[in-house]
Amino acid sequence: FLINWYVTKQGYLNWKTFPLDAQVRKWLLFGILATFILHFLSVLISNLEGVSYMRGATSTENYYLVIDIMVSVLLTPFAEELVFRKILTTLVFPKNIKLSLFVIGILFAAIHLPVTVGDWVNQLGAATILSIIYYKTRRVEAAILIHIFMNLFITILFLWPLYS
Repeated sequence: FLINWYVTKQGYLNWKTFPLDAQVRKWLLFGILATFILHFLSVLISNLEGVSYMRGATSTENYYLVIDIMVSVLLTPFAEELVFRKILTTLVFPKNIKLSLFVIGILFAAIHLPVTVGDWVNQLGAATILSIIYYKTRRVEAAILIHIFMNLFITILFLWPLYS
């Protein structure tokens, strides 16, 4: 609620003009392709470590698909991108956006609590991809959409064994 209030007050989002920008569409395509490459690398590194990167779901007991999709695929990317890419980036080093995105990217990866090298590759890679997209487009909407795609992709991979 507070994030939505703040974002509305600040005028951070403008979904109406967002799809008209050819530069944004180019970086969205980059984000989609980079997501596939990132997850391939994360799985490869995890396999080299001898750790399973993706343990699929084994039971639907106490699992609510709609809630998972609402939280991990919609709400989380919206909140995280607004906080990390838009708000904190301008607060940490307001005069140096590259340094700010770098520091915030490490913080973003760390709050996801990665425990293996594959997890770190995945989280730092996601932070890098999202930061590049935000830096190149200056549109947090683009980072939100790619973050939604990333989380949807992981959710599908996680649930594939359960529903196939």
